[in-house]
Amino acid sequence: MIGLAGRRVLVVEDEALIAMDIVAILEELGVIVRGPATTLAAAVKAAAELDLDVALLDVNLARQQVWPAAEVLRHRCVPMIFMTGYAGFKFPSQFAECARLEKPVLPEHLAAQLECVLRGSC
Repeated sequence: MIGLAGRRVLVVEDEALIAMDIVAILEELGVIVRGPATTLAAAVKAAAELDLDVALLDVNLARQQVWPAAEVLRHRCVPMIFMTGYAGFKFPSQFAECARLEKPVLPEHLAAQLECVLRGSC
């Protein structure tokens, strides 16, 4: 088991209540929360500028898909966990192997995915 305390996690989520829940879970785990970024433009800017260990990305941001921000993170070699409430969502091939969480996000699932991604075993 690796420690999550002090890890820098970008949260990209456009739904305020969901973002608040995720931030609360992360703070309970002791991570340093960056964001939440609530628009695609804010997500791309954060992905390009912030020092990050991992990013949690909602797939759909106000009817825009998060792929441009994910591309920036991929080029920076920042691991990502995609969050979606859509069962069977088709991911672009370059993100097909990325970790995923189904909404609503459960604290134990989020913690397990973060540890898995940070170990590099997902």
